[in-house]
Amino acid sequence: MEPGRVVRLLLFLTLSFLWENSQALDSASDFSYLGSSFSLEPSGGENSMEVLLRYRVLSSSPCPAASKGLCGVLNCTSPSQQGAQGSSPSPGWCQAQGEVVARTDRSSTLQLSSSGCCWSQSVAPRLQFVLPMRVELGVRSDTGSPNSPPQAALLPPVRLPQNCATSFNLSVSDREGDVVRCRFGQRARAECTLCSRQAFLQLDEELCMLWYTGGAAQGSYAVELIVEDYPRAAVTLTHTQGTRTIPPYSSTGAPLSSTPLHFTVTVEGESSECKPGLARPGFTEPTPANGETVSVLPYDEVAFTISAVSSDMVSDIVVLGPPGLVLSKLWEGQRAGVRVVSANVSWTGTSRKDPRSRPICFSASTKRFQSEPRCIWIAQQRTTEPPPGTVLQCLEERMKLFLPRTALPQIGESDLQLIDPACNITGNSTHFLLDIPLTGCGTRIQEEDSYLVLVNVVSSRVSSQAPGAVITRIPSLRFPLACRFKAGGQVTGEVSVPQGPKDEAFGKFTFDIKFRRELPAAVGGARVGEEGNMDTPFELDPSKPLYLQVNASCNITGVELVVQSCWTSDTKNTTRSGINSFINNGCGSDGNVELIVDALNEKIYKMNLTSLIPARIVPEVYIHCSVKLCMAMSGETRCPSLCPSRSSSESSSRSSLLRQSLESSLFTVSAGPIRLGINSTITDTVHPLSYSPLSSSSSVPSSSAEVPNRVGIAVGVVLGAVVLLIVGLLLIKTFLGIRNRRKLGHYRLQE
Repeated sequence: MEPGRVVRLLLFLTLSFLWENSQALDSASDFSYLGSSFSLEPSGGENSMEVLLRYRVLSSSPCPAASKGLCGVLNCTSPSQQGAQGSSPSPGWCQAQGEVVARTDRSSTLQLSSSGCCWSQSVAPRLQFVLPMRVELGVRSDTGSPNSPPQAALLPPVRLPQNCATSFNLSVSDREGDVVRCRFGQRARAECTLCSRQAFLQLDEELCMLWYTGGAAQGSYAVELIVEDYPRAAVTLTHTQGTRTIPPYSSTGAPLSSTPLHFTVTVEGESSECKPGLARPGFTEPTPANGETVSVLPYDEVAFTISAVSSDMVSDIVVLGPPGLVLSKLWEGQRAGVRVVSANVSWTGTSRKDPRSRPICFSASTKRFQSEPRCIWIAQQRTTEPPPGTVLQCLEERMKLFLPRTALPQIGESDLQLIDPACNITGNSTHFLLDIPLTGCGTRIQEEDSYLVLVNVVSSRVSSQAPGAVITRIPSLRFPLACRFKAGGQVTGEVSVPQGPKDEAFGKFTFDIKFRRELPAAVGGARVGEEGNMDTPFELDPSKPLYLQVNASCNITGVELVVQSCWTSDTKNTTRSGINSFINNGCGSDGNVELIVDALNEKIYKMNLTSLIPARIVPEVYIHCSVKLCMAMSGETRCPSLCPSRSSSESSSRSSLLRQSLESSLFTVSAGPIRLGINSTITDTVHPLSYSPLSSSSSVPSSSAEVPNRVGIAVGVVLGAVVLLIVGLLLIKTFLGIRNRRKLGHYRLQE
């Protein structure tokens, strides 16, 4: 064979191999695209560098893997979540949704553009799709929040009888209330690939409504739209690059945002009747109306029923919605002699910062025809912090809510209820107290990611009024409570969105530390009083006992002081270590610290400093304590002690009770210095520490005269004697030197 022919043959084989492998590689990342819609959530304020892009996509069967499809095109942050599926049009379809974190370049405008392969074979074989998006960034002057683009609902694949003119609303939403317009994508702006404006599909741009005029050839058609929003009045956007003012809507003005909306319309065979409810399925009560909005709070349940009628048997109801949506099996009923097919839909919100609006779209089908598509919107209400002092505690078997009465001045316990109204709500003078079992009172259990979430709801009680009774109107309220449990013991509690303990529950309060050399003869449970207190700094013989008095002042009755821990240091620095702690977890060092007074808002400890201070000469020490407030919630008048002196089983029980009490945050209070006088050399060899020497500029206040500093006097006397001796020697030496010089001069004169 000629060498040239061999070379050409090898080249041909090589190119064939590369082509086949490239086709295989492409097919691995391709999918049959049927449409998508998007929402964008700014992640923060004007300095944010990230936005969260959420997508919903339809694909022809077989469904792409979770990490493929549009997820692969957009480089999604996490794999897609699979949703609804349908069998018509052939070969079937499936829904997926996910999210992408997109970084901005700090410019005033975010522009994203992606393309993927390819539109479904039934629409346009091997033709790519493009997804252009443009959003003006910055905080809006009219809302004080970051600007966000409009949302468009993703419809199920639309199927229409060939001979029936039909219109359907595209269902768009804008949280800021801007003017929303819909238009076909333009090739000149790279907003479409097919860019085919079919004569039988007419778009009302102002109403975002699509009209099918009828008479089209059977087949599937792609619709590539752009949804835009415009401010109703001039709005200023503030971002890292400065500010920009967007004028109000006009036919020639620039939009705030532009997002793509893609879907398909399949024209099928003719119908003998075009009116919904006959050959074509039609919706009937109690199906929600198209465009209806349902307001929810976190963890709220949304439930509704879809009912459809047709002269043919309704065989399928498909619903596209957020993750976690549940669709029941179809069930039949009769209404005025007409067969009605229904399905129940339910969805429960989560704690995450989901979009304030989520679409749920649905349609009903017979073997031949489909109903009009309908969409409703789940709008998340804006939430604020719970009333100051609101606390939710999540325990092993129950959750406890502490709700301040000041937040609900016109409401009593009998005006409130849980999901199960039979569960009672109690209270004290300052708070409503709700003790909610995790397996009772209507508590719901749901799963969210790796958490098990238990939810209940506090609301105004619904009660019937007896005839002739006076109707009293109380403020209407409703808010969910949730405890989130995770494997490994992690527990969080939420009242609406915010969570965690609030120190405001205890009103106004202060802590302080005082010292005493001795206590009155009778101390009892009442406050000891101020007599005998010693102001710091003061001087103390460490071989004698010291009484430490910790006080709490609170304007709410029934609040108890809890001393968690105490420790000493040689400086004002509150950093602690196990070496110099003398109270840990409420328990004093054995034999060195004794609790003498245990009143609600006052604790007095007798301390043996000889055993607590390191084995060396210590000039001065500071004392620090970690304290908090507690309110008993288990029917007890006192919070259980952190350090009970009884059996370990009782200790465990008391510890459990303490966890069920209302507690404030921990606070650190300090006092000192205590200056150590005579016998400051401690002979105990307990973990010596390094202490800083007393500054020469320090002065002892007049109160130190109560304990004479004998060591200082002795040292002063010794130093004075030494100085006098040295001065005397110098004088003697000087006198002798003068006499010797005079004698030497005399002798020289004689010579």
